[in-house]
Amino acid sequence: MLKSTPTFSTIHTPSSYPGSQKRYLSGARADLRVPYQEIALSATRHGERVEENSPLPVYDTSGPYTDSEVRIELHRGLPELRTDWIKERGDTEILVGPSSE
Repeated sequence: MLKSTPTFSTIHTPSSYPGSQKRYLSGARADLRVPYQEIALSATRHGERVEENSPLPVYDTSGPYTDSEVRIELHRGLPELRTDWIKERGDTEILVGPSSE
């Protein structure tokens, strides 16, 4: 009997870092967020004394694939998150075709 295989659209890649959570930083624009992994660190022991360590933020380049809140739909592609920001800068132009030979 064949097993049902999940499609890529139902699979989320687990975090690359054990003991971490995906988080986002917001800046001047609410529509752009910078992803990072917040990695929990164990305590440092100095003989009898124990020093707690704050979580370590690490820039996350994995895109939406490690975000459990995002539904991946391969046939639709990724959303164009930066389109409005790029247009508002006014320093780009849309080409009608290839510009190099």
